[in-house]
Amino acid sequence: MPIRTEGLDEHEDELEDQKDRAQDLTPMTLKGAIVITTNFWPRRWRKQVDLLGRPWAALQPETIKNKKSARILFDRGRMFKSVQINRSPITKATEDTIIIGSADIRAATHQFGDRGTQSVPAHTRKVRPKGLTKKGRKKRKRKVEVMAHDRVQNIPPRPWIGWDRKDLDFLDKKLLDYILKGKV
Repeated sequence: MPIRTEGLDEHEDELEDQKDRAQDLTPMTLKGAIVITTNFWPRRWRKQVDLLGRPWAALQPETIKNKKSARILFDRGRMFKSVQINRSPITKATEDTIIIGSADIRAATHQFGDRGTQSVPAHTRKVRPKGLTKKGRKKRKRKVEVMAHDRVQNIPPRPWIGWDRKDLDFLDKKLLDYILKGKV
């Protein structure tokens, strides 16, 4: 969109700078992507709430027993780390767009939920029997054959990527500061 700055001689240089900044927002979108990936969604992740501040669906008792923790979506931190700016091929900033995503295949499942069926092919799995040997050592893993089967998924959505009104208001203020004053 062309912006004309004629007839304001005393402010013409300042207006030209503002026009240039408004036409290429790359420095601001990069800053916005960094702010979003380091402040906004990690805050919700730690609090385990969605964009409206509602708690994520609780884990099933069986899941808590298997994980030995009731903490949601935080076993090893791989998915959490997969969204950091400049680490993920999905998170990018261009002159007028911020794209935030995750290269972790499980991210979409947790963002949107999954109530489908997954086919599991036959395979061999190593398992460690429970308990200890007579000498007090862990028992050795053994191979077991797993037959092909269908697994019913019942994963509720736990939205974690995105921004709420407060986040957007913050970005609007930063964008105006950038265009009017050149502050990144």
